[in-house]
Amino acid sequence: MIAAELMPAHSSPFDAVAAEYDSTFTTSAIGRLQRDAVWRELRKCFRAGERILDVGCGTGADAQFLAEHGMHVLVCDNSEPMLRQAEKRIE
Repeated sequence: MIAAELMPAHSSPFDAVAAEYDSTFTTSAIGRLQRDAVWRELRKCFRAGERILDVGCGTGADAQFLAEHGMHVLVCDNSEPMLRQAEKRIE
């Protein structure tokens, strides 16, 4: 389960790239390698049923991974457009 809370955000450098971030980075070769390395470490640290705060969640790729492995995730990000992308991923 993923929960998202919108808080007033200031302009972030990621605002301008949020809509394309997954297609230009997350799913790129280097992005996949990074995600795989992060997810290996997350699997070592967290277990199903645990509650996790994902600060700087971006488009929510890690939050989605954690939720798919049974964790409860609250996401937040300084970039409202990135948080909107995370909400789309949650839906």
